[in-house]
Amino acid sequence: MKPDSGSPPPLPIRRALVVDDEILVAMAVAEQCRHLGMEVQEAYDPAEALRRLHQDSAITALITDVRMPGMSGTELAVQALKARPELLVIFITGYAEKGDETRFGAWPVLRKPFDLREIAPALQRAAAARAAPPA
Repeated sequence: MKPDSGSPPPLPIRRALVVDDEILVAMAVAEQCRHLGMEVQEAYDPAEALRRLHQDSAITALITDVRMPGMSGTELAVQALKARPELLVIFITGYAEKGDETRFGAWPVLRKPFDLREIAPALQRAAAARAAPPA
């Protein structure tokens, strides 16, 4: 049986780490990821996120807020990608301006407030960004 051409391809992510110092945001994003069939861990600060990434090699996606105390989400992503270059990254921010995407490279950016249904397409874009050969 052929897959429905109108449905998106399955997500390549089995386990995600959601990082946001706003606990309710982290919980909502994590719940949506679970609804998409992923196992999810939550971290409420970047140091905890780095510990979890080092402890769990099965995490394949990092969904992180940009502005957090102690370390920004972009700094977290840089450190995480040094240790785990295969990770997919999605940034969540309430502070990025239109056209600010170059700051985040090819990784998708969700601007707060966002519709939780935007997470699956963002994960697809992150997978495509990872799969694309360097220019």
